[in-house]
Amino acid sequence: MTLYRQISLLTVVLIVVLLTGSLVVSVLNSRHYFEKQLYSHARDTATTLGVSISQYVQQEDWTKVNSMVDAIFDHGSYRSIVVVSQNQQTVADRQSSLRLAVVPAWFVRLIDLEVPVGESLVMNGWQQQGRVRIESHPEYAYLDLWTNAQQAFFWFFAVGIMTLGLLLYLMQFILRPLKAVEAQAAAICNKDFSFQQPLPRTRELRRTVQAMNRMAYQLKVTFDEQVMLIDQVREQNYKDFVTGLGNDLFFTSRYQGHLEAPEESTSGAVLILRINGLSQYNEVYGRAAGDQLLRQVSKYWQKNFNDVQGNVIARRSGADFIAWLPNVSAENAEAHLHAAYDSIIRLSTVIKPLTNALEASESSIHINMGLAYCDVGGNESELLSEADLALRQSQNKGQSGVSHSRCGKRQNRQNKSSVVETDNAETDNVRSSIVESPIHESDQIQAEIPGVPFHLLNLSIGHWQNILQEALVTDGLIFYSQPILRCQDSVVIYHEVLLRLEISGDIIRAGDFIPYVERLGLSEVYDRHIIEKLLRQLQGENTVCNRSYCVNLSPQSILMSGFVEWLILVVRDSGDIAQSLIFEVSECSLVMATAQVQALAVGLKVAGARMSVDHFGGAKQCLSYLGDLPLYSIKVDHSYIRDIGSNRDHQLYVQSLLRVAHSRDIIMTAESVEMSLQWEMLKDFGVDGAQGHFLGLPTPL
Repeated sequence: MTLYRQISLLTVVLIVVLLTGSLVVSVLNSRHYFEKQLYSHARDTATTLGVSISQYVQQEDWTKVNSMVDAIFDHGSYRSIVVVSQNQQTVADRQSSLRLAVVPAWFVRLIDLEVPVGESLVMNGWQQQGRVRIESHPEYAYLDLWTNAQQAFFWFFAVGIMTLGLLLYLMQFILRPLKAVEAQAAAICNKDFSFQQPLPRTRELRRTVQAMNRMAYQLKVTFDEQVMLIDQVREQNYKDFVTGLGNDLFFTSRYQGHLEAPEESTSGAVLILRINGLSQYNEVYGRAAGDQLLRQVSKYWQKNFNDVQGNVIARRSGADFIAWLPNVSAENAEAHLHAAYDSIIRLSTVIKPLTNALEASESSIHINMGLAYCDVGGNESELLSEADLALRQSQNKGQSGVSHSRCGKRQNRQNKSSVVETDNAETDNVRSSIVESPIHESDQIQAEIPGVPFHLLNLSIGHWQNILQEALVTDGLIFYSQPILRCQDSVVIYHEVLLRLEISGDIIRAGDFIPYVERLGLSEVYDRHIIEKLLRQLQGENTVCNRSYCVNLSPQSILMSGFVEWLILVVRDSGDIAQSLIFEVSECSLVMATAQVQALAVGLKVAGARMSVDHFGGAKQCLSYLGDLPLYSIKVDHSYIRDIGSNRDHQLYVQSLLRVAHSRDIIMTAESVEMSLQWEMLKDFGVDGAQGHFLGLPTPL
């Protein structure tokens, strides 16, 4: 029982006792008063009657005596009047029964008025002639007592209710800081370190609130220090401290992780920028001027690619900058290339030494760029070499300029998940212990999802638009699922829903057609269709509450007006199914749509669903948002998992991130676990769960 209820109950008891005592005392005082009045009434009447009938008693005129007794009895309130002669003969006797139709019997029994008897002697001089005995009737006394008791009760009841209401209101006002302290304590348990303001005026409560605020502050400082430590570790390993961009290690880790991820798209472009003659520039104008040039170039280099989701921007070496733009079209990639070149060339108007260097007759300063593009189904492993080739072609012209290349097609491109097969001999023992891991279906799955069929490789964007729109009408989208296993005991935590597209009998994975969905602006339409179809499918399952399903949301959908509100409403109306739903957003969504993601996370929690962050740690930004979002889980980006067995920095990052996540009651999983070494190391670290083709291949939902 809460303190408020205890005080309220005690207040009610005290008020009831106080009012009951007051009512009892009032009734008892009234009873005593009426008993005295009845006695006085009987005594005075007996005295008066005795004097009045004395001469008639002396004359023994009993008729006159009875007439006078009748007159008094009929016009008064008497229970009995008895006149006795000197020889003890009853001369007159009048009796009346107690009639109390209005007063309840229980009240009469409870009060039980003591009705006194008034007596008087009938005298003739000094000689006694008889005796008069009168008993007053208590009917009116009971009636008055009952009326007074009712009035007192209702008055006390009204006063008690008003007093109780006032006291309860005052207690609620006084104890409001305690409720806030309770809410603050619950928030701290949920890792929300907000402060309570303003402070209460009551000294004891004020001290309690101040103590809670100090504790919340210390916990917040501890959490912020943990986040800062992780950011510092990541910056020391992945940040170029001259330009603020990622370094070559950062680019390689992210880019290779993307290429090796089984479900990622292979389309995109790599752009390389080189400032030829930077060393001569430093010798002429000084290293400070050279660093200033690099910072200016990096600023415009990054600015031109900010609108590309999942971009990876880095300074590759002293004079080289590189960018990976996933899922962009060839036209879009070339537009970014020329925009970046134009903006950097215009730097000569604001940097005087660069102007002089570029305008010198024998200048060795050139700005060269190379671009390599790989479409869906292309040979993505050639991107870097093709980009370097394009850069050399631009350099061979002997002047500033750009050049671009395009990777060739692979007619029989196998799914990238075939990397799993290279580790079969090493992982047989581990696989045998994994629950629900469909390893025995490996060959079948590989045959079902071989990549993009050759007849689809050269389709125009218009053809893809017809195919994708037709898939919505004919329900050509198929759900696959892949388990996320708990590292501790290999039990399935939840399943991630993966999308497949059926075209003329061929099964196409999401990474091969989603880029076209995004280019055609169909992300929101597809996300709505997928969520509605999944809910319909789950409503037909009897074991929906025993399984949880994770659905990925596109950043473009989250940015669309009304999508977040629609999703929260749909989840809220899904009933018990909501507790089985986990919606996953990529970390880049937090940069592109911070307010929408915040509203989505809060709305899903209220509706009963959960939210997770995918590719966690991939975006080169501060991790402080972990303290602001009510997250269920985070999934570490595959760039930290691919070489975790040999990369000490990645091991330290995963371990540090795990401590921060657990301090916020957030579970942490890892993606793209494709080897037994990765799985064993994640188990040793205490990571909550993992996902990958080594642990379980995607199967039809």
